[in-house]
Amino acid sequence: MKKTNLYGIVVTAAMTLCLAGFALRAEATIWKVTRTDDNPSNPAEGSLRHAVNNAWNYDIITFESTGMTIDLAEELSIAKTLTIIGSGTASPTTVRQTAPGKRVFSIAPSVFGPRFEYLIIKGGNAAESGGAILNRGYSLTLYRCTIDGNSAANYGGGIDNHGKLTLNIVTVKNNSASSGGGVNNRTGSSCDMYMSTFTGNTPDQIVGAYTTDGHCNIGDAAGTASVAFGGIPEGVSPAPRKTTGESDVTKVENDLKTPESGIFTAVKNALSADLGGLPGGVLAGLSGMNATLYNAFAYENVPLTDTSGEGKLEVEFTASWPQNVRYYAALAEYESAAGTQSVKGYVLPERGVQFEIKPGQSLPDGATPPDFYEEGEGLMTWRNVIADNGPYDHNRQAGLVTFRVASIRAEARTASSGGSGCSTGGASPFALLLGVPLLRLRKTRINSLADAGSEI
Repeated sequence: MKKTNLYGIVVTAAMTLCLAGFALRAEATIWKVTRTDDNPSNPAEGSLRHAVNNAWNYDIITFESTGMTIDLAEELSIAKTLTIIGSGTASPTTVRQTAPGKRVFSIAPSVFGPRFEYLIIKGGNAAESGGAILNRGYSLTLYRCTIDGNSAANYGGGIDNHGKLTLNIVTVKNNSASSGGGVNNRTGSSCDMYMSTFTGNTPDQIVGAYTTDGHCNIGDAAGTASVAFGGIPEGVSPAPRKTTGESDVTKVENDLKTPESGIFTAVKNALSADLGGLPGGVLAGLSGMNATLYNAFAYENVPLTDTSGEGKLEVEFTASWPQNVRYYAALAEYESAAGTQSVKGYVLPERGVQFEIKPGQSLPDGATPPDFYEEGEGLMTWRNVIADNGPYDHNRQAGLVTFRVASIRAEARTASSGGSGCSTGGASPFALLLGVPLLRLRKTRINSLADAGSEI
């Protein structure tokens, strides 16, 4: 009697069923949202939460009519690769959080490639971070969206980003948090922005590394002074003391000539991020970066409004940046050893960018530039925080702050020319003060379903 290979039959049958199942999912299912209400414990069919919960990877969620407002009653977690498409530029869909202390969306860890289009995301008020969106996934793309009027107690009033974030024609406005009012980019994350706008976010527009295409608008007013302060009593105007030549500053000067040093590496990484999107092969030529000490100074015994020891000094730097040149404020960390006070070293602290234009961009209408600004150069205003008795405060007395700054000039050589490729004009203003899937069966979408052919 001929033996039957039952194992082979089972395996063949299983493979056939699997292939048949995959074939059924070769095209994405389109889910249509028909309801504006939200029941987190028992989502009704036709609601946005029901669609998110029941969709498969690579499915698409759309909305029945234009201008719908979805009122969420709880955070909506995205744990799949979904595309959610609102109803177009003229009358976009609004997704609004109505529950207190809740963000609007969260992207679950390890999720690859969710995408939001034509959405207004508002009303999020996270108790911790990411008022509108907390992105813990590998990547997230927003296209023609508006992030408006969200808040977080700590980081990222608009988008708290732990992964790769792409903003394409996106407006981030009127959001607030302790840090990263608009977007907070965590260490190791990335944010690429194209033709996007940040305005009205407090206390800063964006924190952390990001790149732009040179056509983004960040902030609406540059600082008019090279250094300005917040958190000090009215009428107080701290003056700097020049510290060039002191031992801690001399060490910075020498370290900037040593590519292996920590400060050189930090400046190089910052320059790479700041020059992202500029022409001339800058990123490829960063091995030829020149970094020099431009100036050094200290502000000593600056009184704070809050004298409890819990206060902070907010320092706003404004710098004019020629092509391929950037200036950085490196702060000295405090160290107490053997009963003496000394400098542990200089670092580039995380900065909160309040305003930026790239070289060649025009100032916004009505913006008043500082006296040292030359038309055609770039310009940035950013904020650093000196916490009372924190790592950058060299005065251990409550209510008084002392900090030391090394002004660093960094210049990148372009790969194309081998030269500096930059204008030597423009000084440091503050120095003047002395898991990808192996098989993706769904067809790749090139353009938005709602706006075919318009995506850049």
